[in-house]
Amino acid sequence: LRPGSKYRICFDASAVDVLPRALRQAPPEYPPSALRRGITGVVELRFLVELDGSVSGVTVLSARPEGVFEQAAEAAVRRWRFTPGLIQGRPVRTWMRIPIAFELR
Repeated sequence: LRPGSKYRICFDASAVDVLPRALRQAPPEYPPSALRRGITGVVELRFLVELDGSVSGVTVLSARPEGVFEQAAEAAVRRWRFTPGLIQGRPVRTWMRIPIAFELR
């Protein structure tokens, strides 16, 4: 990394010295139709933590069952905020992966 560059390069979470840390991570809203029917599931997402801690580039990697929880999971993650990942003490854009479980309680 060159000092003074804008660090538009994105890094995988495994490549950073310090992982992004969640500052605000509200849970997703349970879809009412899934709640009524007692459906549970998991959505795995990939997203980019930007230099300002916002989230962009949200992509669904997998969903079980399909077509039930994806929108709720994506909407929640877009509202999350992080500290950026760090390489050599400098903030970098960092790709993250996370499973989001939808469980009845």
